[in-house]
Amino acid sequence: FLPNLKKLDLSHNNLKSLPDSLVLLDSLEILDISANNFDEIPNIIFSLKNLKILKISKNNIKHIPSEVKRLNSLKQLDLSKNNIPVFTKEITTLDSLEKLNLSRNKIKIIPVEVSNLVNLKSLRLKNNEIVSLPYSISKLTSLEHLDIISNEIALLPSQIGKLSQLKVLKIDNNPISELPASLSECTLIHTLTLSNTKIRKIPDFIGKLTNLSTFNISGLFLDSLSSALDSCINLSRLIAVNNNFRRFDPVTFNFKNLTNIDLSSNLIDSLSNNIKFYEKINTLKLNNNFISEIPDSISLLKNLRSLSLNNNLLLDIPVNLVGQKQLKYLRIKGNYIPSSRIDSLKEKNPKLKIYD
Repeated sequence: FLPNLKKLDLSHNNLKSLPDSLVLLDSLEILDISANNFDEIPNIIFSLKNLKILKISKNNIKHIPSEVKRLNSLKQLDLSKNNIPVFTKEITTLDSLEKLNLSRNKIKIIPVEVSNLVNLKSLRLKNNEIVSLPYSISKLTSLEHLDIISNEIALLPSQIGKLSQLKVLKIDNNPISELPASLSECTLIHTLTLSNTKIRKIPDFIGKLTNLSTFNISGLFLDSLSSALDSCINLSRLIAVNNNFRRFDPVTFNFKNLTNIDLSSNLIDSLSNNIKFYEKINTLKLNNNFISEIPDSISLLKNLRSLSLNNNLLLDIPVNLVGQKQLKYLRIKGNYIPSSRIDSLKEKNPKLKIYD
């Protein structure tokens, strides 16, 4: 019965139970029973002493039994997309755990004992009903990835700065109105997403996150950024959709290393002639603004591959832009450019995909 089998994938099979003979798989290290019809975690799993990765996402699990603590070799546990209402303390006894995914459940409380997971590197809790994080979470000094998107959290623990290895922090869609100052101590952060929170001003101390490369500040009603953010010299991806920015220029966005920027759904009515400042940009999205003219200097963006200008007030597109060989995609739906003009632009560069 395959006693040396190390990996078993039974996902997407409409299973409701597992055979008792599974216990004979003494060497099994990876078990995936995702996307089946399990109402509970099969007891036979708790006999698999060498199991390192267990995936049970996309089922109808409602309870995590105390027997889970028997899986003391487990390094990854994925229970996302179930109906689990309680983060049981027994999970916190799995001190070898490095990745824990409990996203898309009905969890309201994170136990204080979560601090026992000293080797945890990734904690994903998005789309639950969590109202707060325990102060003890700051003891997870190995944590690199924390995702609490779409919960009901109003405050982050003031001690969050003790997460010295944190590299990714996602707090979107929570009623958080301010960031704790200690976050400035998490200097390894490269991805920070704050969209659709109640934050209305980006604090100056974010400028201390000099490794920041991806920053999502969509839906915060911002009209300016602190000059302290100029210190974020590694910022390459900025997502600032649904704000109140009026200009796209080096004064407002002084980030020379940007390669990807999305300023859709703002109040931008013009582009700076100094747009060549963003010489590294390859993807620029300016949909749903009030732009009536594109400066000729945009053709100086020699790395620009994709430009989105849907739903603006454009009457024309510079010919020298269309002639750029590196430009692959141009989106201009919902403007006022005559169809005859669009046809001539397409003839100018047949390889350019123009979506009109």
